[in-house]
Amino acid sequence: MSEIRRCPGHGAFEGEACPTCAKAGERLLDTGQRRRVSKFMSGALRHFPDDVGLSLDAHGWTVADDLVAAVTAKYDWADPEAVAGVIRTDPKGRFERAGERVRAAYGHSVAVDLDAPETPVSGELYHGTAPENVPAIREEGLRPMDRQQVHLSGTAREAREVGRRHTTDPAVFVVDAAGMETDDHRIVRRGEGVYTTDRAPRSTSRSSISARSASKACSRPRRRPRGTRGRAGGPRRRRPGARGWRSSGRVPRAPPRGRRSPVPSGSGGSLRAI
Repeated sequence: MSEIRRCPGHGAFEGEACPTCAKAGERLLDTGQRRRVSKFMSGALRHFPDDVGLSLDAHGWTVADDLVAAVTAKYDWADPEAVAGVIRTDPKGRFERAGERVRAAYGHSVAVDLDAPETPVSGELYHGTAPENVPAIREEGLRPMDRQQVHLSGTAREAREVGRRHTTDPAVFVVDAAGMETDDHRIVRRGEGVYTTDRAPRSTSRSSISARSASKACSRPRRRPRGTRGRAGGPRRRRPGARGWRSSGRVPRAPPRGRRSPVPSGSGGSLRAI
């Protein structure tokens, strides 16, 4: 996220100049302030509205002024224009505003019914996750877990970015969105490049994995024991008196050169790099 600036004539914008009049304007929120307000608003509208005095209707909407009051009570440097600027410039479309109402566009753990319009989706969508979740997903499909719906991304790159919130080397599942809709599984677009569905059965998803993750999961060689060398003639003992030398005990034999450790159970042999 970058800072949010304010144009006197056209309101809040992201970037160095107003996209309408090209004026630099003045700073409204710096990068850190923007991130904190965005996280607080996301949590309040998705997970803990009661804790901050918000009341959500059946579709997740709350009074915009009530949200402003909650934000300014949390951060004394924020104001109504800052809240409006975060909503307006969010790159993921996390928030929706309609008149005097505002809500989170997706990601709820509280019970709401997001009445979204029907929008066409692409043939394939993607889901990023930690590699240790791959066996369960291959067995059970994608399930909402602690949220109301499964979140899918429009591109593999976006899915990896989502997965990196949980691990440095995320696995990526490719979802046959067209097949899901043919089988009457509804997919709804939420925000920018974010899609939601009740679940994705295993018959509609195939797993992929980033090249770096694949090499770690399936091609990691065994570490040679200290004090050995993988030569054709077998391990070599350290010279007596050398650092790390022991006067007794057997030196373990190094694995033959080129031998790899076995593929971990459940990682699957058909994961392809994307």
